[in-house]
Amino acid sequence: MNRLSRGQFLSLLLINDAFSLICIRGSISLKTAAAFLLGTLIQLVFALPLVRLCGRGIGTESFGAPVKAVLLIYIIVRGGLLFGTLWETSSAVYIPYENRGITGKLLIAALIAAVCIYIAFLGYKALARSAVITAAAGAVCIAVMLIIALLGHPLSSITLSHSNGTFLSETARGLALSGETGCFTLMISCVRGRPLRNTAAYFTGKLVLSLAVITASLLAAGGIMDISAFPVLTSARLIQPFSSQRTDALFLIVFSCFAVFALSLHTVLGGELLYSIFSVFKKYRHLTVSVLMTAAAVTAYRIPVMFTAAASLLILLVIPTAHIFRKSSCRTQR
Repeated sequence: MNRLSRGQFLSLLLINDAFSLICIRGSISLKTAAAFLLGTLIQLVFALPLVRLCGRGIGTESFGAPVKAVLLIYIIVRGGLLFGTLWETSSAVYIPYENRGITGKLLIAALIAAVCIYIAFLGYKALARSAVITAAAGAVCIAVMLIIALLGHPLSSITLSHSNGTFLSETARGLALSGETGCFTLMISCVRGRPLRNTAAYFTGKLVLSLAVITASLLAAGGIMDISAFPVLTSARLIQPFSSQRTDALFLIVFSCFAVFALSLHTVLGGELLYSIFSVFKKYRHLTVSVLMTAAAVTAYRIPVMFTAAASLLILLVIPTAHIFRKSSCRTQR
């Protein structure tokens, strides 16, 4: 894959994390924020062996088809989960075609899939360059939400804890939502600069993003958290910086862009992995991955949250584990 700048790397991954946060379902509280913080730190610890190998020039390209196949399966399943999340969340976003019922939802899903395939055909570098602009627009939108929430809503709206879920289950939910570790595994070796600094920048940005979104949502929708199916979406509708203008349209644009970039990244990375394993798919690799992701979306919601959370951590250990096995094999042959 082409080399990325640190800004492009952060933009691509944080857009994915932001999309997952926007689509979060169920009540959230300060306990959720603390659990997400713990989950981020756990992911950082699991990523350190991979980062160390990348610092020595050992990445995905250093291994054969078995390792790439494991990563490909994870990327496809994760892409399917994102597609399913988009399908589910679209019921809470006001889109005109949705008034047509299931036909409207299918049309929107087909249009998003077509855009993702088109972006994938433009190439990995084009996706990375445009992601920087999208991430900047999203950052401004989230910053405005947070500032307006802090100025216009009392701190008493913040809920310390909600009745549904333990701290362990909230940590698992955070890990399951933060499943971009597969993309991180594939991309960290392709970023200019020191891998450790790039990793620290990503996880710091991820932590800041999570705290900003959760804080704004707690302030704006804390009083109606128990009846809010999608708290972040609800808070976006409640936060209005201007009395005569709604921000729903702007938020809808940001939400749609984040969805397209999140799915496109998985399509591009999955296509590159598929081609490196099976060269016969060179021409139709992105289309094939899109079809597999759509199929995965149908069954992905049956996967337990704990399993998804564990997979988001174990995928970080695939390359370090393969490296250990390869070194042991070389020693045995000697």
